[in-house]
Amino acid sequence: MTRGQVTSLEPLGQTIRVGLRIGDEEDAQNETIEARCVINAAGLFADEVAAMLGNRSWKIYPVRESTARCADRGRR
Repeated sequence: MTRGQVTSLEPLGQTIRVGLRIGDEEDAQNETIEARCVINAAGLFADEVAAMLGNRSWKIYPVRESTARCADRGRR
């Protein structure tokens, strides 16, 4: 799925009801699915998605042109 936005997350026993807005602004559709597992891969918006389930223990502060560098220890 591309161009999707999570609009709500609601725990329901063994599943999570996920509200989605799919598509571009002019032709977006709202959908609801239920999932046993939800993976938060929202990048810079991951804190907002986590907060939808009550986790407000961390906040992302984007920094322009931030990078990470890992040392190469000869492992391949």
